[in-house]
Amino acid sequence: MLCGILEQHYTSQEIALMKTIICILAVLSLALVSCDPPTSSDNNNNVNNTNNTNNVNNTNNVNNTNNVNNTNNVNNTNNTDPCKGMDCDGFGTCEVIDDAAVCQCDECYWHEDDDPLTCVFYGCDDKPVIYLYPEQTTTVRVAFADLSHLALTHTYPPYPDDGWLVSAEPDGTLHDISTGQEYYALFYEGTATFHMGISEGFVVSGTDALAFLEETLAYLGFSRREANEFIIYWLPQLEQHPYNYLRFLQDEWESMVPLTVNPVPDSVLRVLMLHVPVDETFSCPPQTLVPVERHGFTLVEWGGRTLAGQAIH
Repeated sequence: MLCGILEQHYTSQEIALMKTIICILAVLSLALVSCDPPTSSDNNNNVNNTNNTNNVNNTNNVNNTNNVNNTNNVNNTNNTDPCKGMDCDGFGTCEVIDDAAVCQCDECYWHEDDDPLTCVFYGCDDKPVIYLYPEQTTTVRVAFADLSHLALTHTYPPYPDDGWLVSAEPDGTLHDISTGQEYYALFYEGTATFHMGISEGFVVSGTDALAFLEETLAYLGFSRREANEFIIYWLPQLEQHPYNYLRFLQDEWESMVPLTVNPVPDSVLRVLMLHVPVDETFSCPPQTLVPVERHGFTLVEWGGRTLAGQAIH
């Protein structure tokens, strides 16, 4: 009906234009409807969505915090000091070596039964000196064959990695090949990393120490000069105690601290005196001493070790 009325008053082109305008207005009307402000329900949904998003973010943050805490826990575990609480029996300093705690023991102390966290008194090897008496002036190299059981603390002249190299004269005078310096003996001091048991030996009072040493050293084969130097060093230490347990290590010392000497000596006299101060006398089996007959190229060594506080009975 509307179309009939329009056809009476307008041309077909005008009617087509009108239809086009009506279509455009319809499209605009739909667009305006879609742009209406959101309802309260929509707002609630959006708020909920926002809250949900925040909750997710908060959860992620919590997770991230947990991850950080976990990381910190791992780091704390990794950073745990292996030396914490280790006092090394009061006679050393704990150090971390290859991620493990090891006690660096004070001088004269070492690990008990190879336990690296202990430091017990082993005693020091006091003033071992080595004399060399060739039959004619000879270049001699003296080296420690095995230092796995001996931690050197002092040497004179300084001990090179390949051992001492000296020119030795028949009277015992030594000259360092590298420096030309003159010496009368080779000196070393250190801590031997093994226990020396107490069994047979001698119990000597402080007042009898001088006579005992004079007789014993002469019997073993020491010269007067060597005996004098031994006694000068040890007599004050023995006389200050009421009694002293003494034992002379010969073959045992050679096996504990072997030497490599080139040329090889014809006779060797090596003695380490084991000394334990005691307050009272006691009985022990007497030690059988083995004298050394000196001949040809002779090497002589004497030293000692004090085992303070050692239980012997």
